[in-house]
Amino acid sequence: MAGLEERYQKAVAFVGAWDAGKTMPNDRKLLCYGFFKQAAVGDVDSDQPYAVQFEKRSKWDAWNAVKGMSKEDAMKNYIEELEKQIKDFDPQNSGF
Repeated sequence: MAGLEERYQKAVAFVGAWDAGKTMPNDRKLLCYGFFKQAAVGDVDSDQPYAVQFEKRSKWDAWNAVKGMSKEDAMKNYIEELEKQIKDFDPQNSGF
């Protein structure tokens, strides 16, 4: 699992520095967010925010959608989704 953990950490660091990621649609960003939180924390551990708290509610919903997913599967899905997004939004970038 060390290889997966290392690759996941590289992917997380890449996202923090990736300019093209700012142009991705929110639904794609939220998908990655859900996988990220599931890998980092596990199942959602907070109450659902009020519907009028749009950003918080969207993030909570994305995280809750992957409830029950293992840490390893969340890391794999995060990496796979990021690779798709690089291909779709920044094809000249070699990735991480």
